Amino acid sequence: MANPLEIGSVSPPAPNPDAGNALQQGVPQQGAPQQQAPPPSHAQTVAALRHFDAVKSELETLLKNPALGKSDVKTSVIDGVTKLVADRILSPAQAVIQLSQVPTDPIAQRKFIQQQMMQTVQAEHAIIAHHAIGFAGQGPEPTPSGDDHMDSMQALHVNYGGKQ
Repeated sequence: MANPLEIGSVSPPAPNPDAGNALQQGVPQQGAPQQQAPPPSHAQTVAALRHFDAVKSELETLLKNPALGKSDVKTSVIDGVTKLVADRILSPAQAVIQLSQVPTDPIAQRKFIQQQMMQTVQAEHAIIAHHAIGFAGQGPEPTPSGDDHMDSMQALHVNYGGKQ
């Protein structure tokens, strides 16, 4: 798996979160109007990285499941999404949207989960790259609390042209 701190040639905007991946709420939209969104704040960037880390952890658990691609693992997907809701990473509404997109065919589920992982890593890289562009040369900042994760993610979503 790619190192999320390697920004390489990744440049915003990232995958479109409205194209069916509620896990990516708040990330730059591909194909958005040419008006460049301001770089995410430090708090927004930290919230996004926490968000992506939690999502990747659940996706990695699913990808390691030996039944993935062989039998229906939607119950495991539901368990993972439920954990993300309980941890206040996803809202219940986002969870419903995400779960409604999980295919029932085992092979399609494997492909779907692999795509979710790829999109999450790409979005993570794009957020880091966009933040780095806007805050190049600035020293370290204190790590914000995770208590306002949902608010920071909503602000990030609005920052990139999402609806409030």
